[in-house]
Amino acid sequence: MEKLKHIAVVLIALFLFLMLPVMHYVDVGAYLSGDLDAVSRASDEIPERPEGELIVLINKEKHGKYLEEWKNFFLEQDVGVIMEDIHCLVMTSDPAGVQLAERYQARLAENQMTIRKENPVLVSSMGEEGMFDMIILSREASEDFGFSDFGENILVIEVKGE
Repeated sequence: MEKLKHIAVVLIALFLFLMLPVMHYVDVGAYLSGDLDAVSRASDEIPERPEGELIVLINKEKHGKYLEEWKNFFLEQDVGVIMEDIHCLVMTSDPAGVQLAERYQARLAENQMTIRKENPVLVSSMGEEGMFDMIILSREASEDFGFSDFGENILVIEVKGE
C-alpha cells in the first residue's frame, strides 16, 4: 500500500511540475489534432498601416549587402529571411511613423528590429550626419524638420498609408 501511495504522489507531482505549464503555453487540443501552425499561434497582432504618406530612410553604407531585401520588406512584398538586424529611429511626435515602425517590427523575428523613439531635433541631426540604420517618418514630419535632401548614401522608400 505504501508503494502504491508513493507512486501516486510521484505521478501527481510530475504532472503538476511538467504538464500544467505545457498545457498553459501550448494549445494541446490543436497540437493533438494537427491544426497547430506558426500562423495560428502568432504571439502579436500586426498593427494596421497608418494613413497618409510615409518615408523610410535606410543607410546604404550599413545595409548594402541586404539593401534589396530590406527595400522589398518595407514595400511589404514577399521576402525570405533577412539575416541582419536593423535599428529604427522614429520621432516621438510622429504617431504615424511610430505605428509603421511597430508594424514592421511585428512582421520580423523577435529582436531583429529595435525601435528608438527620440526627440525630432535629434533624429533630424542624426539623419543629416548619416548616423542611423533606418528612420521612419511621415511626409509631414519630413517637411517640418527639413528631410528633403537625403544624399546619395540614403535609400528613400515612399510608403503609402491606407
